[in-house]
Amino acid sequence: MQCISRLEELNALKQFSVVIIDDGSTDGTSEALQESYSCITVLRGDGTLWWTGAIKLGMQYAINNGGNFIIWLNDDCLIEKESLENLVDFTRRHPNSIIGGIGYESSEIARVAFGGKRRKMFGYEVIKPTQHRIYPCDLLSGNFVCMPTTVVHQIGYPDVEKTPHYGGDSLFLIRARRAGYSFFFDSRWPATNLSTAEKSSTNPSNWLTGNKSTVEIAKLIFNRHSLMSWRVWWNLYKEDYQHYGIILFLLKFSYMTVLLGCITTLRWLPVRARIKISLLKRGIFAD
Repeated sequence: MQCISRLEELNALKQFSVVIIDDGSTDGTSEALQESYSCITVLRGDGTLWWTGAIKLGMQYAINNGGNFIIWLNDDCLIEKESLENLVDFTRRHPNSIIGGIGYESSEIARVAFGGKRRKMFGYEVIKPTQHRIYPCDLLSGNFVCMPTTVVHQIGYPDVEKTPHYGGDSLFLIRARRAGYSFFFDSRWPATNLSTAEKSSTNPSNWLTGNKSTVEIAKLIFNRHSLMSWRVWWNLYKEDYQHYGIILFLLKFSYMTVLLGCITTLRWLPVRARIKISLLKRGIFAD
């Protein structure tokens, strides 16, 4: 609801057609939204849409109702008015481009939560901007992205079979890049990503100190809705890196196997010691 409240504050509910996908919630979310915001459209799922299915449903609605531009916006993202208007304006002026915003964690404002990425030899690297401007990039996080509807007519909708949840944004955008679209992200008006202790059961934030056992974490490799899913990374690497993607895939999961082994050993340490190790690791990678 915070995301919608922010859009109302920005007067965006009157400027744009806002479509919310409620994938089977049972807490009265849909009813509350429709009662409080009569101008928005709520499309309901049965709990099996996940991210990619929900985004696809919203995109279909937008195109069927004559939309020229589509904006992806996750519900844990609080944006600024200028960012919304400028993304649409940029896309209008550059019809073969897709542009996203950048967001920082609400609990750690120096940490980039989403934005643009570079395609490197060994995968993707999040770009940390040093200036307030529009940057070119090779890939975008799907949290806040604006695109022309023409891209759907060229490459189709996001692939719910290969990437039903995590990776759905990346696979779609990789295909868009290969179809000739250029990517950019705007760092001038950063959004706030609402941080939570554990955002997803299929993407544990801290393997070392979290509640999940190493066996439970290992099982996520075979869960098609997990960021750790071998299927997700197989499809992404193959799509973007072609034959070299097979090598990247093997390297990633070899590393993951070693990491799980190390974590299993470290889990024998007291919780306080594990927390210190986790903080040390984060400090090293932050530097």
